[in-house]
Order: sequence, then C-alpha cells, then structure tokens
Amino acid sequence: LVSVQSINRQSYWPEPAIRLTLSDKKTFLKRGDKLHIRARLKIPHGLGNPAGFNAERWLLGQGVTATGSISSFKLLYQADSSWRDNWLMKSRQLMQKFRQPELLMALIYGEQQDVDKADWQTLRDTGLIHLIAISGMHIGLIAWIGMALSRLLLQRWSEKLPGVHWLVGIAFALLYSALADFSAPTVRALCMLIIWVVLRLWQREWSGIRIWLFALAIMLVIDPWSVFSAGFWLSFIAVGIL
Repeated sequence: LVSVQSINRQSYWPEPAIRLTLSDKKTFLKRGDKLHIRARLKIPHGLGNPAGFNAERWLLGQGVTATGSISSFKLLYQADSSWRDNWLMKSRQLMQKFRQPELLMALIYGEQQDVDKADWQTLRDTGLIHLIAISGMHIGLIAWIGMALSRLLLQRWSEKLPGVHWLVGIAFALLYSALADFSAPTVRALCMLIIWVVLRLWQREWSGIRIWLFALAIMLVIDPWSVFSAGFWLSFIAVGIL
C-alpha cells in the first residue's frame, strides 16, 4: 500500500493511496521508504456477481483509489525502523516461546497478516473473528488499567489536578491505539472514549446517541472513504444497538 506523491511527473494532493502487487516476496519494505516505481495502474474493480464479494466497494472503503502490479522499482530513501516496528519485533521474539505466536500478535496488537488460513476459517466458523480486531473492549480495558494505576500511584496529585486519572487513562489508550496502528475500529473507540472523558471533565451530560452521532461525524470527517466500508457501518450499528 503506497502513498503516491506524483504520477508521470504530475503531483497530487492529497496523496492518493494505491495498492500494488510486488512479485518478489524476498523484498522487505518499511513504512516511510521512498520509491520510484514503474507500474501499470487500473481503477478498483471486481466481479459483478451480486451474490459475491464486492471487491471494488471494499477497496474504496480502505481508501484505495487504484491498484496495479510493479514491474520495477528503485529505492530512493530507506526509512529507519519506527518505535512501533521495534516494539512488534521484540514482541514477536518473546512470543516464539508460546504455541501460537501469530494468534497472540493478532489478539494483542491486531497484526493479522501472519495468521494461518485454517485458523482464520476456524475463527469465522466459531464467530470469534471479532476478537482479533482491536476495538472498544481493548481500548476501554487499557484506559481502565491506566486510570487504576493512576489512582494507585498519583493519588497525591488528584487534589491539584482533579482530572489526572482521566488523562492517564487517555494516554494509555492513545499508546495502545498507536501500537494497533490506529485501525478504524481503534480510532472509533478512542474517539468515543475521548468524547466521554471530555464531557466528564467539562461536567456535561450527553445521551449515548449524541455521543454516538458525534463520533460518527468525526470518523467520517477523518476518513470519508469509510462510507463504502461495510465493516464501518456494521460496527457503528452494533455499538448503537448495544
């Protein structure tokens, strides 16, 4: 998945997202690398079978405006490994001692690319596939842990800073969301949590539906392409029903 600065010497802003296929599986690219690519592009499309998977809608929901295959590329700049990459690398090394490290990485960080196809099918059949998507349950639990630690360690500061426990909980939730790469369900849950905390600090009382609508509006402003994502609407409708 690349963010394109220019195509045929024509610059674009905002930079469109393009999904490219690289045949060389041995090439390892990191986020932040800059490339000069020769590729053949096409608009997102899929089969027209109404009973099948709508690939075009799914790609647009991910913000992908074109797809293609790479014929050749030249690495212009190699980015340093980010703190998240280093954290995940150390976590993978530690989890190699366990039976199913791929599932643990998916459960904790939302890193799903290494999960075996048979395990994916088992999760689908048992209805547990939602557990490996970082969402409201994870964010709420991490925020609660942060607040509990704050009440335990920063009790003396609570008189001077009445909202310190809420702020520590938000900080924990932000850090965990960054580890989960700010996926759409993570950002949605984080957005609702921040709204709720701000209302508590502001001493205002909003209904659940008002918080839900406000979070929905913010998400659509941040990522307008998500209107084409079925998962986006299903998750928001599920939260609204709950």
